[in-house]
Amino acid sequence: MFMRECGSTTDFTTQLSVDPWFWQGIGNAFVADGYNGGTRGPWGGPWVDMKWTGPNELLVAYDGQARVFDRNELVGGVRITYRPVAR
Repeated sequence: MFMRECGSTTDFTTQLSVDPWFWQGIGNAFVADGYNGGTRGPWGGPWVDMKWTGPNELLVAYDGQARVFDRNELVGGVRITYRPVAR
């Protein structure tokens, strides 16, 4: 999980990748910003928490008010379940 900020006219995003090659655009699973309000993490983007529930299964909880751009359910053989949370 990492934060990205692309300048003064954009919001901080919280992004999640499950592949070591994420800097090449491979393995991106989740991208959201806090433009709609909600709870932010210490990194500035919307709050997100993740937990491995099995060898190839990941549970991602995120602030339900976040504006979600990408939410892929299968990346590199990893099945991802998402749970929006009211905070």
